[in-house]
Amino acid sequence: MEEGSSRLIVHGMFKSSSDVRVNGSLHAERLESIGGDVTVKGDLEIEGEIEVEKASLNVSGSLKAENVAVDEHLKVDLNVTCNSLSVGKSAEIGGKLSSTYVNVGGILDVKGAVEAENINVGGILRGGSDLTSSKVTVGGKLILTGSGTLKAERIIVGGTLEIDGEYDVGVESLAVGGTAKICGGIFSSSISIGGLLTSNGDIKFEDLNVGGRVEIFGNCEGRTVNVGGTFKVSDSTFLHDLNVGGGVWIGGGCEVENMDVGGRVMIDKSLKVNGMLNVGGNVKVKGVLTCGDLDVGGGMEASELISSGTVEIGGYIYTEKGAWAEKVIIRRRGRVKGSLSAKYIFAERDSRLEDLYGGTIILEDWCEAGNIYGEHVKLGRHCKINGRILYKYEVDLSSHVELTYKPEKVDRLPQIDIT
Repeated sequence: MEEGSSRLIVHGMFKSSSDVRVNGSLHAERLESIGGDVTVKGDLEIEGEIEVEKASLNVSGSLKAENVAVDEHLKVDLNVTCNSLSVGKSAEIGGKLSSTYVNVGGILDVKGAVEAENINVGGILRGGSDLTSSKVTVGGKLILTGSGTLKAERIIVGGTLEIDGEYDVGVESLAVGGTAKICGGIFSSSISIGGLLTSNGDIKFEDLNVGGRVEIFGNCEGRTVNVGGTFKVSDSTFLHDLNVGGGVWIGGGCEVENMDVGGRVMIDKSLKVNGMLNVGGNVKVKGVLTCGDLDVGGGMEASELISSGTVEIGGYIYTEKGAWAEKVIIRRRGRVKGSLSAKYIFAERDSRLEDLYGGTIILEDWCEAGNIYGEHVKLGRHCKINGRILYKYEVDLSSHVELTYKPEKVDRLPQIDIT
């Protein structure tokens, strides 16, 4: 054994069975302690393995070894470099952690960057800088503060995820059992959250599955979204399929292939649904609503409605410039403000409508409308028409129909004036 003023060099194994303190750096081929804490007031460099059984290891400087196994607590003020790190209770690292395998039973707290192939933490993982790993598994909480990059193929968190800093996030898949708060990022595969998801930044993904509610402060882009609660996005949204059990609010424009919402939908700009739009509650779009088929249990409000399929409304349709569709069905006691234009218009009993333009127009008993311009017109009993009836082929009037003007057959029907 050679001893210098600030460095202890051991040509062999450093072994102890009680508490030991080295007032300086320590270099050895192997370190082993059974039942005694080891404290090194400097750097600790071990060529092979470190084994500390039923005790703790404290290093004031940096730690470098092949494999590190500590039953109790590990505290290193600076950097840790090893092939594998195993700590039973807690590990606190003031600098950077570089390892292939990391396994901590309780808490892992790293102030610097973390680079590891596989990270497994039973309790809490706290990071203050970059985190790079193929797989990260945390039983309790994963907390990242400060700034840096988060790069991983797979992250699994049993409890909660909190990313409070400014991170460049590039993750393949993310699974969180509880709530997740992130700063946006790119998730090339899937995101699965058991509770609440909050993203303070733009987010891009392939599939998003959330049991609770979603709040995104930024833009949202992905393939499929399945949300049990509400779905809120402050800016624009681009998706293929959007399935939400609660309500939807989007602060920008929205374009999706299909949308199925159990509650209400509010869009601050325009909404484009290339396929089916199915909403249990009300729909309010401040811009233009363009869709294929539309089925709304409540009411629909937009500056303009353009549908390439069937529109079925349980409550009301309010438009400023009118509504266009292949087929329109207004359920009983429905209300329409704004013109309707469709090849087929059917209004159930006690509905109230304005001007109608279409091929076949059928109003059941006790309906009221403005002007009617149709190829085939059929009115039920006690209907009231406040404007003109212009028809191209035929008109069928039931008993007690109240007309302002006598129906007139024409060769050419007028169209909606969109000016």
